[in-house]
Amino acid sequence: MGIRDVLNFDFLDKPDEKCLRRDLKQLYLLDAIDDNGELRKLGDELAKLPLDPTYGKALLASKMVSRGCADDMTNLLSMLSTESIWLGISRSDENRLAIQQATKDRFSDKRSDH
Repeated sequence: MGIRDVLNFDFLDKPDEKCLRRDLKQLYLLDAIDDNGELRKLGDELAKLPLDPTYGKALLASKMVSRGCADDMTNLLSMLSTESIWLGISRSDENRLAIQQATKDRFSDKRSDH
């Protein structure tokens, strides 16, 4: 897109400057941008991924370790990137709470902490 100055860019709905600065700092700490705010090679790769930049860097780094590590990281990031599948149920609705717990139990592994 060629945007050189994100802080002064004419957004349709401009984000809070404090948030922009925080996000630019995160990209800098991830080594996605340089001191001038220009995208580095890693930043260009992260921009291609439909992930939070931190997750994207973890995925790219895992590929350098081994194929098995990348597979495990993909599974982990998939779990972290989804919303909770458990609906909030009122504690007074004992029948629905029992159904919810029975469903959770079907997918639980007694050897795990989850």
